[in-house]
Amino acid sequence: MKKNILALIIFLVIASCNREEKILYQTWNSRGDTFPEIQIKAQETKLVSGDYPMAGTVSHHLLAGEYIDNWFVQLKSKRDVKNFIILSPGHWGLETWDWSLTDGSWETSYGRVDSNKKMLKHVRSSLGVGLNQNAFYIEHGVEALIPFVAKYFPKAKVLTIAYQGEARFNPDKANTLYQAIFPFLTEENFLLVSVDFSHHGDVELTEYRNNLTRRFFSDPSKWFFACCDNRPGIWIYSTLFEHFPDLQMKLLHVTDSFEISGMDSHDITSYFFSFGVLGKAFSMKKIDGAE
Repeated sequence: MKKNILALIIFLVIASCNREEKILYQTWNSRGDTFPEIQIKAQETKLVSGDYPMAGTVSHHLLAGEYIDNWFVQLKSKRDVKNFIILSPGHWGLETWDWSLTDGSWETSYGRVDSNKKMLKHVRSSLGVGLNQNAFYIEHGVEALIPFVAKYFPKAKVLTIAYQGEARFNPDKANTLYQAIFPFLTEENFLLVSVDFSHHGDVELTEYRNNLTRRFFSDPSKWFFACCDNRPGIWIYSTLFEHFPDLQMKLLHVTDSFEISGMDSHDITSYFFSFGVLGKAFSMKKIDGAE
């Protein structure tokens, strides 16, 4: 009898060790946090009939939550999304490889958002990295946006990738990431570049940097003018316009933390909200693969 009990205990211990750990991340929304209610500005450019957003830039600062919400509203008004490919800077230096990936899920008041494990398997293989679950517990570049995904696209799954966003730019690594995700840049998916722009400037410096960044949004080939915390993501966004010549830039809103809050005029962060859109007649299925 004692041997049978011991055997059962050993079996349960081994089974517990072999069972995959299921990661469930919390979000600001699941913790009951909110963002400030503000009146957003009029759009600089409006989406029109036939616009099909394929990719875009959106802030990960909840101070700009009303703008983030509006960005998702506009996306929802134009299309459904099966999977979001989220490219985020790693803000806390928790990366153990060049790219951090997770198969975890996120809790929100609108429901749970799961990772697309099929896409994840392909990208992990392409990049040659394992999972780094710890990088996402406090990563606001992802966490800030997940509740909006759940709210407006409740059936969508995500592929989240984090990396050093402000380190010296490495074009080879950026291209490796682009090649890894390119097979999934299809009509049913959406490339979301989580990014904030000019940081820690006063009003004058912020305006100068914003004018540089606007050169990128006027001509996406000039990615190097974007003053931001996610240079690999902006490079990939830029490269998308090269590979999809019919893609058009639509810059919806430009604002900053001082304009929103009226506080900290010497520590300003800028926010640029945009979409890369295709026209009604264009089919992304015409693209066979990355170059």
